[in-house]
Amino acid sequence: GEKIYSSGPHEGETVAVLHPNDIILSKKKAAGTSAQNCLEGVVKLMVAENSGAVIRVESEVSGKTFNAYITRSSAARLQLYPGSKVYLMFKATSIVWQ
Repeated sequence: GEKIYSSGPHEGETVAVLHPNDIILSKKKAAGTSAQNCLEGVVKLMVAENSGAVIRVESEVSGKTFNAYITRSSAARLQLYPGSKVYLMFKATSIVWQ
């Protein structure tokens, strides 16, 4: 039920890829940014990676799973935990077609 905007697929059969580093997480719905996509989700899982320097946040949006990488300090500042509501923002140009 969510619309995701992209710069458009290439000709033929393609797959859309969104890198976890391109997703910005927020506790509030942001306005006035260049990111065309702002999806409301729920944090399902948080895993420390890269010796704890990076947190992989797995969120569910309309039955689809998205992964985002954030720093440990960002996770603490946002007070993220499994079950919390979160907004995922990313630019249409962040979606790469392969």
